Amino acid sequence: MIDVPNRRIATKNSTIYFSEITIMEGFYFRNEYDEMGNKRFTADISFVATKYDMRIPLKLRFDDVTDLKIERYGESIYGFDIIDNKERGWQNDSRYRYHFEDDEYGVMDFYCSGVRLLA
Repeated sequence: MIDVPNRRIATKNSTIYFSEITIMEGFYFRNEYDEMGNKRFTADISFVATKYDMRIPLKLRFDDVTDLKIERYGESIYGFDIIDNKERGWQNDSRYRYHFEDDEYGVMDFYCSGVRLLA
């Protein structure tokens, strides 16, 4: 479970804070079609968290990705934040519910309607 307001992810074995996620290992972006034939973009991002000298792999899925920006392609992400825009009063367009931003080097930035833990 991803607890965006408290900046943490609960896995089967532990709780991992966004600040403990140390590197992005993979990024997979694809388009799909929903039952109404509308095109939807999804991003799966693989990260590694470091906790108590252990490496913990994580994979997050971001649904309905929009306004994707990638700077300095080939660079990695070493820190990020996910902001819940509903708390800011942005409720009109669900595609902008969450804002993913690389808060270390500005490599990647996008909005999405949902985020969930895959592994």
